[in-house]
Amino acid sequence: MGKLAVISDLHADINQFNEELYLIRDYLEKLNVTHVHFAGDVANKVAKTLEVVNFFDQKIPTTFHWGNHEMADIDVESDFEDFNDPHFLNSPIVKLS
Repeated sequence: MGKLAVISDLHADINQFNEELYLIRDYLEKLNVTHVHFAGDVANKVAKTLEVVNFFDQKIPTTFHWGNHEMADIDVESDFEDFNDPHFLNSPIVKLS
């Protein structure tokens, strides 16, 4: 069985996280986490959210869903539910291990 880490409210852009993201990812690896899920508000901008998700996914399989801060940056209403990114987890079932 795997280990799931659920993280929310990083606000990586306004908190100006850089080195901290490496520290978090390294710590999760040391804990043998097998999947990371970001439960919203990774950042205030969609582009930064995707950057952070992809950064974590380089080492640990990662999924996410929107928080209210990312939703404010979405221009196309359909992207609320059907965002075209393989890491976006809205309603599909994903096997974690």
